[in-house]
Amino acid sequence: MKRLVAALAVGSALVMAPASQAATTVAASNTDTAADGSFTTTFSDANMPVGPGGLFTRTLDFTTLAGILGISIETIANYPGGPNDTDITRVWLSGGSLGVLDIFPTVFSMDTDEQYRLYPFPVDAGNYTLSIQGTPALENSGYSGQIVFSAGDIPNPSAVPEPATWLLLMTGLGMIGFALRRHRAHSGIAQVRVRLA
Repeated sequence: MKRLVAALAVGSALVMAPASQAATTVAASNTDTAADGSFTTTFSDANMPVGPGGLFTRTLDFTTLAGILGISIETIANYPGGPNDTDITRVWLSGGSLGVLDIFPTVFSMDTDEQYRLYPFPVDAGNYTLSIQGTPALENSGYSGQIVFSAGDIPNPSAVPEPATWLLLMTGLGMIGFALRRHRAHSGIAQVRVRLA
């Protein structure tokens, strides 16, 4: 009984700990985790059990620190549209401050070789769920994927100045031009105008 109470206390403390202080965890068997919280995990599935509407749904839960996330998922089959062709119908990432983010197939996706990619994608610290839904093949087909996460500061990709910055720049250049023009008019330097006829 004491062990049960201790396990519940530890579990409650982990659930109630803020995500920014939580360690990186991934519910997958093939995961390599670094000391800084970065990780790489691979996953695959074949002969998936069919749920409502003839679809399978697979979820992968993980907790991250703030950093950059990359996701890659693909299928492979011998015959397009046949019984040995696993088709992914939807991939989405949820959790953290994202809400629900749909991941769409790449332009190179074909019926027998579907590819879904999301990278590099900045994420905040939090709990996330990657969900994969599709129609399973009868045999010898499936999908595989990889999640790569790099912990650390998220770079600010904002290289385009805000409109207020542009306005300040243009106002400053206009004032410099006005001052130079006024200085030239009052400096006593004779201006010669040449007219070509």
